Amino acid sequence: MGEVYRARDTRLGRDVAIKVLPARLAEDPEFRQRLDREARAISSLSHPNICALYDIGHRDGMGFLVMEYLDGETLATRLTRGPLPLDQVLRYGIEIADALAAAHRKAVVHRDLKPGNVMLTRTGARLLDFGLAKPVAGGHAAGGVHAATVSAPLTSQGTLLGTFQYMSPEQLQGQEADARSDIFALGAVLYEMATGTRAFDGKTTASVIAAILEREPAPIPSLQPLAPAALDDVVRGCLAKDPEVRWQTAHDVSLQLRTLRTRGVERESQSIPTALPKRRLALWGVAAIALFAAGLLAARYFATAAPPDAPELLRAPVLAPTGHAFTPNDFAISPDGRRVAFIAAGADGVQTLWVTSLESGQSAEVAGSDDAKSPFWAPDSRWIGFFARGKLMKVEPGGVGLQTVCDAHATARGGAWGPSGDILFSSAVFGPLVRVPAVGGTAQPVTQIPPDMPGEAHRFPQFLSDGRRFLFSASWTNQQRGGVYLASVGGGAPKLLSSEIRSRTVLASGYLIYVAEGTVYARPFDERDGQFTGEPRALLRNEIAADWRFGDMPLSASGNGRIVFQSRQTYYSQLLWFDRSGKELGVVGPPGYWSPALSPDGTRLAVTHDPDGTGRTNVWIHDLNRNVAAPLTTTGTHTALAWSRDGKWIAYSAMRSKTGIYRRPADGSGPEETIHESEAHLLVNSYSRDGAVLAMDFAKGIPELRAFDVQSKQSRLFDVGAEGSYSPDGKWIAHLGYNNTPGVSVTPAAGGGQIRVSSGPGSQARWRRDMTELYYIAPNRKMMVVPLTSRDGTLEPGPPRELFQTRVVQPALALFQYDVTADGQKFLINSLPREGVSAPLTLLVNWTAALSR
Repeated sequence: MGEVYRARDTRLGRDVAIKVLPARLAEDPEFRQRLDREARAISSLSHPNICALYDIGHRDGMGFLVMEYLDGETLATRLTRGPLPLDQVLRYGIEIADALAAAHRKAVVHRDLKPGNVMLTRTGARLLDFGLAKPVAGGHAAGGVHAATVSAPLTSQGTLLGTFQYMSPEQLQGQEADARSDIFALGAVLYEMATGTRAFDGKTTASVIAAILEREPAPIPSLQPLAPAALDDVVRGCLAKDPEVRWQTAHDVSLQLRTLRTRGVERESQSIPTALPKRRLALWGVAAIALFAAGLLAARYFATAAPPDAPELLRAPVLAPTGHAFTPNDFAISPDGRRVAFIAAGADGVQTLWVTSLESGQSAEVAGSDDAKSPFWAPDSRWIGFFARGKLMKVEPGGVGLQTVCDAHATARGGAWGPSGDILFSSAVFGPLVRVPAVGGTAQPVTQIPPDMPGEAHRFPQFLSDGRRFLFSASWTNQQRGGVYLASVGGGAPKLLSSEIRSRTVLASGYLIYVAEGTVYARPFDERDGQFTGEPRALLRNEIAADWRFGDMPLSASGNGRIVFQSRQTYYSQLLWFDRSGKELGVVGPPGYWSPALSPDGTRLAVTHDPDGTGRTNVWIHDLNRNVAAPLTTTGTHTALAWSRDGKWIAYSAMRSKTGIYRRPADGSGPEETIHESEAHLLVNSYSRDGAVLAMDFAKGIPELRAFDVQSKQSRLFDVGAEGSYSPDGKWIAHLGYNNTPGVSVTPAAGGGQIRVSSGPGSQARWRRDMTELYYIAPNRKMMVVPLTSRDGTLEPGPPRELFQTRVVQPALALFQYDVTADGQKFLINSLPREGVSAPLTLLVNWTAALSR
């Protein structure tokens, strides 16, 4: 009912929030009383999770409150993007519960707890808006101490106080609210945070009230399978219809959430009765701790020998280190199931190798592992291989013995360490698998790319137990040849096992695991005969997705019935706006937008997006003014894209029976047009002023820049390097150096010598509209700027300098992951999650039990 203004406290030099009644309400005694009541309530409270009151006053007949200014978003706004990761549900839930507990100790009942009255800031959750709060007679607001009625729960106009969806049954029935009413609202808020849906909802006010009074919400795990059953038990203890069987204090709820956060292991088959009488609450607290302790002991027991008579599935979160966030698809569980190696990015965007013990929960960073990626284990779990800075490296799990094994391309990935001491890995984005001794040497090809398929890629090798044969995945470059193959280090033609499996596979416990359209399947596989022995069985549904760029799968398995996976709902990057100083300005769209490209007029954004996690990525157009988005294509799988200079067309790459370059009117008013199709891989980079599309062509196995004329369909080779971007006037191309030499150069589009722009490695060059600056991403994810001066038909670059540190999801990739406004003042960057944003990995113990359900 108030208006809130941001203001400057000139005496103390700080920003504040000033809350006043709007003119239409300022004359109403009831609303003036509410403002005064809020001031009295907040003035009695001092807690880090409650918005602070600085001053109260009157001016020209208008009352106002001067309050702490909070920089963030409301929980209600955050929930428009879907449910929160489990670690955030627990963190914010604890903070909200602590704030309520502090208020209740001061005999203040909030009475209007809802997502709109919780602000999420960088320092945590803050409880706002005590306009409906009231003191409780008797001096204590905690449940179990019944206060005398102070006032009727209706306003003078006969309206219930509060927001229907979060009101307790006793409030709806006209009874007096006490602390346990706030606890009911807390349960409704926790439920919505965990599931993304309201605990009680309906099309009309009457149906909402009926739901609160008569029905129970669906179990949280039925909507979010990753959520532990114990969280559902805590929430149901809040949402009990009878206040007598609810949690009696907010402090009790906080303790239960803290136990969930610190213990973190829960048996899915266990459940606790929803109705908890007061005399059993203390016993439940002890039982919960004992339950989690038993779960931890069970996890340690299963790590060595899971008995056949214990078929229960065990889930547990694996948390990122403090100050870090997991990077997508970059983790591996050790063969003995005791540790997980993973890549995490710090606040500076630098990603390093970490190892966590699944027994102790302790994590340690590997020194000297900057820019690490794609970890994998030796079969005896005594070494970890990974890639960093153009090298294949290895290190012991304790972080000692760091060694370089061999040189590796910047895009190398997918290592497998065999029993005989050989390592296989993908040599580049496109190309064969190579083999190198783990003690060091020069990598040599172990598979062959057919001469007629130079753009094909062999990826994600894994050895069979005999140490000679291995599985690998063929790329999506040609859908007719894609699939999973069985090969031997001794040579010979690979054997196609399945052309239907297009993701990376994991061989474990007699099953071949893969993902298709959001479902993880496990298919029985006989290693000795090298063939399937049964039909696929569903293991996880709608929890992870194959990486549409490389066919990767965020799942790793040990040799003793343990799996670690990363949820598709939480590991995606997020498009964020930044100014030139690196200050975050806002969010665009849901997680999972890729390849951002701003329209020439800056009002629309083209992205590739896979909202359902099916691996079928399409082009979407996001209207930045109206904040709405719609798909432009529906056929999948689409990758890179670019706008025409007049903003009327979108050109894009797509992988179908062949790969090709296509275009369609940006408003969707016309059909798709084919510009060029090829057996080789093609990635659109930029659109010229005269109607040519610049793309990377992998026909020779290495990227070449070619311009494909939209009308004539003829192409022209630019023998200058890779990853190109036309200048706004069409006279220049910014690109990587020749033969992928690290660094950014510019070359005349009409032909001529290269002009080096970057002082070191860099990629993803973008132009300012007036051509006075060129931007690129350094390997350490810093946004770099180079001043440009046009003189006598040439460009003279100035010295590069850092603008700000980014968390761009890929610092070196042929798919551009940022764009810049025409004036160079704002940057839209596809960013890795920050600390507290990325959800934990999930550990499954005895996962084969789930196949029989």
